Amino acid sequence: MNALQRYNHTILRKHIFSPRILCSLNILPNGVIELHDMEWQDYWGENCLQSLLGKLFLSWHEWISTRFDQSKLNRYVYDYFRLLETALVAYQVGQIDYCFLEKIVAFETFCVTTPVSNSNVSSLFSMRNPNYLLHKIPNRIACDDPKYLPVICRRDQLGSSARLYFHYRRIPIKCSQGTQLFVYPAVPSSVRECSGFDVIDLLFRVLTKKNDPWIKTRCASLAKSVFNDLIISLNKPKINLLDLGCGSAKLSMQLCTQAHHCTQSSFDVSLIDSIPSRFSIAHSFYRNSQSFEAIRYRRNNLFEWLSDMHHCQVTFDITLMLRVFDTLCQYQAESISFENVRHSLQLQDYSAVLHSPTSQQILNSPDKIVHSLHRIQTQFGMAFFQPALQDYFKAVFLCCNKNSIQSDKEMILPVRSFSEKLLVMEDGISIIERIMEKSKYLVIEDSDVTLELLRYHAEKRRLNHLMFANKKSRQYFQNSHFILISHISH
Repeated sequence: MNALQRYNHTILRKHIFSPRILCSLNILPNGVIELHDMEWQDYWGENCLQSLLGKLFLSWHEWISTRFDQSKLNRYVYDYFRLLETALVAYQVGQIDYCFLEKIVAFETFCVTTPVSNSNVSSLFSMRNPNYLLHKIPNRIACDDPKYLPVICRRDQLGSSARLYFHYRRIPIKCSQGTQLFVYPAVPSSVRECSGFDVIDLLFRVLTKKNDPWIKTRCASLAKSVFNDLIISLNKPKINLLDLGCGSAKLSMQLCTQAHHCTQSSFDVSLIDSIPSRFSIAHSFYRNSQSFEAIRYRRNNLFEWLSDMHHCQVTFDITLMLRVFDTLCQYQAESISFENVRHSLQLQDYSAVLHSPTSQQILNSPDKIVHSLHRIQTQFGMAFFQPALQDYFKAVFLCCNKNSIQSDKEMILPVRSFSEKLLVMEDGISIIERIMEKSKYLVIEDSDVTLELLRYHAEKRRLNHLMFANKKSRQYFQNSHFILISHISH
């Protein structure tokens, strides 16, 4: 950790133990973090739920001032969910408006901004956000995982409407009682929006040297499943490799370095991403100079670069798209019938589905709270089944849709889906077809882009000259797909 990163951690740590509500985190041009916060009353204003807000203030203040004394946790989380329960009823009968409901939903979340970007990114501190802390009630030693709160909801920077943000990465804050900064980019509002990752990249640069904690595991999985076999089959002294949406490029650099040690092939690497180039790329090049013929980095919007790819003079042996489509997935709070949930969970009756804990259980029977990370398949896509957060997801649904929930035989779940339409560019050409015009092989790693989806896309787009194969290794990443696309030999 360098001097700038240590200084920024000091700023964040000061707020973590401060009884003020953080509204925004701004990264200044010199990399220093600037926080904008406000007093409790200024955040909430006047409303008909002052009594419950007063109780929440006392437990919230005590939780923070005692530096997260575990004996204070249940009361703090209870007071928040008691307020949320009451607000949902008050909203349905018109006693409060959706703006106040939004404040409850967005409590202890904040936006992340830079002077030169309009991207929408939100964050929270794991030890301050009550919706996340709910999973600590039944199990105080539960591992920290942002997936316990898969989506958050708050107004965007323009303040026009509430929108969803999805979990992406986390950064531990030094000397902060185990607090982590969870980072949530905005759910894309269109099939071509892929923003926020420049802000997230900058946030990581000014706070930590680490980026993706799973680089080594992903690298081992990709190498054993598909990459090493491709290098051997190519049997070339120099291999042209393209990494689209490369991020820090650590993964592709490690793949090439390890493959060189096995095959002695060198790599001419082209890297494309919308974030600035990292010094670590040049450092890796010079540290492993025998592995690389050349490395070229181009900062560009992925879809803009793809639209001009047919003008490229280079033909690539291998193109990588690793977790690129993951960032384009749609998240929505959907109303799903109990029958659909019961069927997806393969339950015999509705008992587990109907049981959504009340705030009183947080105090009386915390061990009965079920806060799971189950994923189920629904008609809308892959859903996160978390009964403990039902009231939170209801409020998110109301804030995003500004209407009422129609049936008491349905539950609200955050749903993640990937549309086949994302594989088609604005000029009507398939992304897969465009890449394969200039590539011998394409390797895709993704959570939602399955072999079945790609084959459906190929049939729909008449890509009969391409072959699709599942290269998933069962040893790694249960929720990932490794797919190899190649040309059919004639």
